[in-house]
Amino acid sequence: FIKEVNRDDHNTLLEIAKGLSEHFIEKTKSSIIVPIFAHFTRTDKKSKKTFFAMTNCLADPGPYSKIYDLKGCADDKLLTENGKRVNVVHKRIWKLNLWCGCGGEDRTNYLRGKLEALHEPDLKLTKTQKDLLINAIKNDCNFMKKYGLMDYSLLVAVINHADGKDINAQTLTEVGAGTALVAPDGNGKQRITIVGIIDFLQQWGLGKQVAKGIKVLERNKATIPPPRYADRFMQHFERIILVVDGDDDLEKQILARTKTKLPHRCYPFLRR
Repeated sequence: FIKEVNRDDHNTLLEIAKGLSEHFIEKTKSSIIVPIFAHFTRTDKKSKKTFFAMTNCLADPGPYSKIYDLKGCADDKLLTENGKRVNVVHKRIWKLNLWCGCGGEDRTNYLRGKLEALHEPDLKLTKTQKDLLINAIKNDCNFMKKYGLMDYSLLVAVINHADGKDINAQTLTEVGAGTALVAPDGNGKQRITIVGIIDFLQQWGLGKQVAKGIKVLERNKATIPPPRYADRFMQHFERIILVVDGDDDLEKQILARTKTKLPHRCYPFLRR
């Protein structure tokens, strides 16, 4: 997977490259950061552009029942549902109709997807899978803290009722970006969950500090310093992931998760 990067991300990658490489090859620690394998510049007569080559952690063709972009805050969103992309309809100050609750079906679906992504994502794993995943997230968040990185996301893709996989054959000792986590869905069928941490090159610079000030009225925002961002990220996924083979049944876990819902933005029409 080839992605063009801007100047800030390019500079960040140069700064953390050695540490990131050491983090990836550390045998005693697992990681779900999507690996970057090459970082290069292409120059022609008119322009100079920088790219990197990274793993496509969603190499499975799907179809995916859900794809989420999760930060553990109000910026969480549902990207795809039942194989169809969820159209992004942002509320902006100049779009007066959206402030009156008149955004149409696309806006309604977008808001519903955001609330689902933050409070009730379709994240169900076995206890072993959850423990391994949380351990990897903690390792990665400690790395992010060290290098002052924030605004990263957990990309989560779910394939429900996946045929052709033997649940009992999967014995995991660690997880990585793109690992297919196969688990029962509670209805005699099975599901595959694929995860990876993406967009991890944002540093806590002046631009982010200004954005934090501009969004002063927002609750549970993404623009917070790296230590707080990492701690919230870890705590959120410990709370939000359901266990399909634990001591408590799913209904109890869902109820407990509902009781600890995080605040969303303070926009007045969001919960319509």
